[in-house]
Amino acid sequence: MSWGGTGKGSYLIHGHIHNNRDAAYWPLLASMDHALNASVEINRFKPVAFDELLENNIAVKKSWSATDASSGIAGANGSASLRLDDSRQEPVEGPG
Repeated sequence: MSWGGTGKGSYLIHGHIHNNRDAAYWPLLASMDHALNASVEINRFKPVAFDELLENNIAVKKSWSATDASSGIAGANGSASLRLDDSRQEPVEGPG
Protein backbone atom coordinates (compact mmCIF):
# COMPACT_ATOMS: atom_id res chain seq x y z
CA MET A 1 0.00 0.00 0.00
CA SER A 2 1.29 3.45 -0.76
CA TRP A 3 0.10 7.05 -0.80
CA GLY A 4 1.60 10.39 -1.81
CA GLY A 5 4.63 10.95 0.39
CA THR A 6 5.08 7.31 1.38
CA GLY A 7 8.60 6.98 2.72
CA LYS A 8 8.90 10.76 3.14
CA GLY A 9 7.36 10.99 6.60
CA SER A 10 3.74 11.53 5.56
CA TYR A 11 0.85 9.74 7.25
CA LEU A 12 -2.22 7.91 5.96
CA ILE A 13 -5.09 8.56 8.38
CA HIS A 14 -8.00 6.19 7.89
CA GLY A 15 -11.15 5.12 9.69
CA HIS A 16 -14.13 2.83 9.33
CA ILE A 17 -12.32 -0.38 10.25
CA HIS A 18 -13.47 -0.40 13.88
CA ASN A 19 -10.58 -2.54 15.12
CA ASN A 20 -11.48 -5.51 12.91
CA ARG A 21 -8.28 -7.53 13.17
CA ASP A 22 -9.89 -10.39 11.30
CA ALA A 23 -10.19 -8.24 8.16
CA ALA A 24 -7.86 -9.14 5.30
CA TYR A 25 -6.20 -5.71 5.36
CA TRP A 26 -5.34 -5.73 9.09
CA PRO A 27 -1.85 -7.29 8.87
CA LEU A 28 -0.84 -4.72 6.26
CA LEU A 29 -2.18 -1.71 8.20
CA ALA A 30 -0.79 -2.98 11.50
CA SER A 31 2.69 -3.25 9.98
CA MET A 32 2.68 0.34 8.72
CA ASP A 33 3.84 2.85 11.33
CA HIS A 34 2.57 5.79 9.27
CA ALA A 35 -0.94 4.37 8.69
CA LEU A 36 -3.09 5.69 11.53
CA ASN A 37 -6.53 4.38 12.43
CA ALA A 38 -8.85 7.27 13.35
CA SER A 39 -11.73 5.03 14.46
CA VAL A 40 -13.61 6.07 17.58
CA GLU A 41 -12.67 2.93 19.52
CA ILE A 42 -8.98 3.79 19.40
CA ASN A 43 -9.57 7.43 20.34
CA ARG A 44 -11.91 7.04 23.33
CA PHE A 45 -14.96 8.02 21.27
CA LYS A 46 -13.87 11.65 20.94
CA PRO A 47 -12.01 13.86 18.47
CA VAL A 48 -8.27 13.99 19.12
CA ALA A 49 -5.34 16.10 17.92
CA PHE A 50 -2.73 14.49 15.67
CA ASP A 51 -0.23 13.88 18.50
CA GLU A 52 -2.84 11.99 20.54
CA LEU A 53 -3.96 10.05 17.44
CA LEU A 54 -0.36 8.98 16.91
CA GLU A 55 0.08 8.02 20.60
CA ASN A 56 -3.17 6.03 20.62
CA ASN A 57 -2.23 4.10 17.47
CA ILE A 58 1.22 3.25 18.81
CA ALA A 59 -0.29 1.95 22.07
CA VAL A 60 -2.99 -0.11 20.38
CA LYS A 61 -0.69 -1.58 17.71
CA LYS A 62 1.82 -2.52 20.40
CA SER A 63 -0.91 -4.14 22.47
CA TRP A 64 -2.30 -6.01 19.45
CA SER A 65 1.16 -7.26 18.47
CA ALA A 66 1.67 -8.68 21.96
CA THR A 67 -1.83 -10.15 21.94
CA ASP A 68 -1.38 -11.73 18.51
CA ALA A 69 1.80 -13.38 19.73
CA SER A 70 -0.04 -14.94 22.67
CA SER A 71 -3.68 -15.99 22.81
CA GLY A 72 -5.61 -13.14 21.15
CA ILE A 73 -8.51 -11.00 22.26
CA ALA A 74 -11.90 -11.65 20.70
CA GLY A 75 -15.00 -9.51 20.74
CA ALA A 76 -18.56 -10.81 20.71
CA ASN A 77 -18.39 -11.75 17.04
CA GLY A 78 -14.87 -13.19 17.20
CA SER A 79 -13.18 -10.02 16.00
CA ALA A 80 -10.89 -7.90 18.11
CA SER A 81 -12.29 -4.95 19.99
CA LEU A 82 -9.73 -2.86 21.82
CA ARG A 83 -10.05 0.75 22.87
CA LEU A 84 -8.15 3.13 25.12
CA ASP A 85 -9.58 3.65 28.59
CA ASP A 86 -9.72 7.31 29.72
CA SER A 87 -8.69 6.65 33.30
CA ARG A 88 -5.93 4.13 32.65
CA GLN A 89 -4.64 5.55 29.34
CA GLU A 90 -4.00 2.06 28.00
CA PRO A 91 -5.77 -0.38 25.70
CA VAL A 92 -8.62 -2.37 27.22
CA GLU A 93 -10.89 -5.06 25.79
CA GLY A 94 -14.53 -4.49 24.97
CA PRO A 95 -16.94 -1.84 23.69
CA GLY A 96 -16.81 1.77 24.86
